[in-house]
Amino acid sequence: MRKLLEAPGGTVLWSQGGQSPLGDIFQVQDDFTQKIVESLSIPLTRREEQVLKHDVPKTARTYEFYLRGNACATSRSTWPIALDLYRQCVEEDPRFAPAWARHFPRDVRASSFCSSLQK
Repeated sequence: MRKLLEAPGGTVLWSQGGQSPLGDIFQVQDDFTQKIVESLSIPLTRREEQVLKHDVPKTARTYEFYLRGNACATSRSTWPIALDLYRQCVEEDPRFAPAWARHFPRDVRASSFCSSLQK
């Protein structure tokens, strides 16, 4: 059961029963976001709707590669792993800009770091 409650009074603004398959978690998230916006009676322009859907990866697997890459990108010792995860992410969804943004700088820094070690 999914519910949207008004915080001060606990009034139910929207609820929906049933189960959604988790295979397309982003579609479930989009549907839930749309219901929230509708229940709040906030009219959105087409441009605002597009912005909300911008930079959403194609699949949950793509997003998992991205998140794991972010986790590995915090240390130089795990940069090669992060690069590989970002590479897998952009191979699976070439239009997912955040993965490209993370992949390219890491790739440049890693190659310059490795070059300095070889000198």
